[in-house]
Amino acid sequence: MRQLKIPKIWRRALVVAIPKPEKPLGDRDPKSYHPISLLCVPFKILARLIYARVETITVPLLPQEWADHQWNAEWADNLTRLHTSIPDTGTHTPGMTLPRRAWVRFSRLRTGVGRFRSCLYKWHMASSAACECGAEQTVDHVILRCPILRSPHGLHGLTVLDDETTEWLLNTCPDI
Repeated sequence: MRQLKIPKIWRRALVVAIPKPEKPLGDRDPKSYHPISLLCVPFKILARLIYARVETITVPLLPQEWADHQWNAEWADNLTRLHTSIPDTGTHTPGMTLPRRAWVRFSRLRTGVGRFRSCLYKWHMASSAACECGAEQTVDHVILRCPILRSPHGLHGLTVLDDETTEWLLNTCPDI
């Protein structure tokens, strides 16, 4: 580091092949796997430190219109279930004052990415995709259809985050 060079060992990655869910285990076809690169932790920390230092210098130099446009463009590219319910990405979304555990559940429901049994099953991390009610547990199922876990006011309740839905997030919603 004193020579301003990154050690070679830091630049090495361990590549692990994760089987794709629709492919049989043990298949020898490389297309049946997702390659994941595991990087050296000190290298990742160094990269974050450099990024944090550079970001504080470069971001203020950008025109505000560009920064706003870039943020909104990225937001629009990542359409999610409740995306249309948040009119402006510059405003605070409902639920920002929730306790962390409820905020995580809320965010996972909004994005559709979480530990739903259908996802866990697809990733070979659960023996079944079934919900407690017997149907396949997806984000839509939890929000709209499940007779046991359904949010009290469905998608609308998560959009406006009313009191009953907040209570549901805090106490009834599964750890997804």
